[in-house]
Amino acid sequence: MTGPARHGGVPPDRTPTDRTPTDRGAQNERTALAWTRTTLAMGGLGLVAARLAILRGLGAGVWLAAASLVGCAVTLALARRRYAVNRSAVEAGRLATDAVLPASITVTTLLLGLVGAALVLG
Repeated sequence: MTGPARHGGVPPDRTPTDRTPTDRGAQNERTALAWTRTTLAMGGLGLVAARLAILRGLGAGVWLAAASLVGCAVTLALARRRYAVNRSAVEAGRLATDAVLPASITVTTLLLGLVGAALVLG
């Protein structure tokens, strides 16, 4: 057998015990996809919450659900920006981090929690 599969996916010029990453951009790509999946799931939950709030006639719930959907859109944009910044940083051999994206997802989660509380209590 030839190619990367002969050592379980390790390229032929490296040993299976070599700890050097094969693709330095793969971790950034996986992280960006995880942020995207999380944000899209939260957006779906926000849509369901908005529909339930409308059906129950909860004005505050509708506004909170709308705010959470805006939060999801902002979080998705921040995830795309973070991917681009981290990709440039990896290529330059430096580390680039910030707390804006985790803060955005935290605020969006809190908004969805408030919508859930309004639906349960209202």
